[in-house]
Amino acid sequence: MWVEVIGLPGVGKTTLIEKNLVSVNKNYTVVTSRTTTRKHSFLYRFYYHFHCGRVINGKKLAKKLAYRLSFRFSKSRSQNIFFFDSGLLQVVLEDLIKTNFEDQDAKVTFLKSFLPDKLIYVEDDVHAILNRVTDRLPKRFEIEDKELEKRYIKAQKVVEEELLPMVPIVYKINPFATEKFIEALDHEKMC
Repeated sequence: MWVEVIGLPGVGKTTLIEKNLVSVNKNYTVVTSRTTTRKHSFLYRFYYHFHCGRVINGKKLAKKLAYRLSFRFSKSRSQNIFFFDSGLLQVVLEDLIKTNFEDQDAKVTFLKSFLPDKLIYVEDDVHAILNRVTDRLPKRFEIEDKELEKRYIKAQKVVEEELLPMVPIVYKINPFATEKFIEALDHEKMC
């Protein structure tokens, strides 16, 4: 089973995961983008040149997606895999925000072929997230606050209307809901 965590940038995904890393490690093989092997490097180049680079406009996004796909396919699907850093859906979500939803349909269509088995969606009030994001340095996006607010609202709509319905198992949790996060990790694991 492949598990990803998604949410608007600044919602608290990383904090929630780090706070519960013992439970994550107990239940899953944790994949980080810093653990590379020769097999991974080969798969990365393969996915970039023969798939992502041909389908996705934007070299940087295509490389990020190929990199994550190479981790995904270097592991057995029979394992319980948890992508610690941003997975495929998160990378596309952040790119949509950054590019003001450029090529949205093509990017969402691309994801349909590489969906996780389970998605943990960390959600919070957009304004609460923006308050945390605007106080954070360095800023992830060089976008004026009002424009960022519009993009976050649109991104939340894309997540709820397009991304979540595509994934077989979805848990919606608050960034402070540690018990629900652990419950989401425990349920529907492969034996």
